[in-house]
Amino acid sequence: MSMNGQPIPVRAGAVAVLLVCLLGGLFRLWGVTFNETWTGADGDLWPAPWVQSQTNEPSYELKISGNRGLYSRYGGMMAHVDGHATLDVDQLVRFQCGGGNNWNFSMLARRTDDNSDTFYKCTLVNSSTLNVGKDIDGTTTWLKTTNGIPYGGTNSWWMRFTVTTSNDTVLLMCRVWPTNEVETNTFEISATDTSTVLRKAEGRFGVSFGVNNRSVYLDDYTAQYRNLHGTVVVLRKHHRGR
Repeated sequence: MSMNGQPIPVRAGAVAVLLVCLLGGLFRLWGVTFNETWTGADGDLWPAPWVQSQTNEPSYELKISGNRGLYSRYGGMMAHVDGHATLDVDQLVRFQCGGGNNWNFSMLARRTDDNSDTFYKCTLVNSSTLNVGKDIDGTTTWLKTTNGIPYGGTNSWWMRFTVTTSNDTVLLMCRVWPTNEVETNTFEISATDTSTVLRKAEGRFGVSFGVNNRSVYLDDYTAQYRNLHGTVVVLRKHHRGR
């Protein structure tokens, strides 16, 4: 850098600040990362800090199978990461579900202990319909729906669900892609919300299942969220899965 032909001294700290500002415009910055690969013996329960937070069938437990998270049989199940609560979060998971209809898989955000049936979610239904929306006191409102997405012919996907806040507006973004393809830069579906009940709700994040006599397997789960007192981690785009 120069002025009138003379070099301008630049402190290293100033350069670092400049780089952080530039990167902040290109990538969303997060403070804490939680990872789960469900490594363990077959039949073991999901490890802490996962908590079975809601189920239609209490006897059905979340277990490990082939170093993957497993939920099977019939009914609904919800599980969150205990001890982690935040407003903004970016979640990524690889999941597999048997073919056919009558199933759905969701990722959740901002679910609080005091209001456990109120949260944001994105949901893939029968590998063809992708929704983003919210549950308020147990009642679902879809803010955006995309029908006929071309994900048939496979039973294994990646899903990314990102929830961020700007002033008093919450932005929900979701994309799904087959595990044998590379993640794109485009979110298939996005919506905004200004609900007062969820706008400033620091809550849990996690997953939810609705199946009819079939199994859902999870692997390579990552959640990145803000921690005002933690170090900054740059959110990286995910490469092709296994």
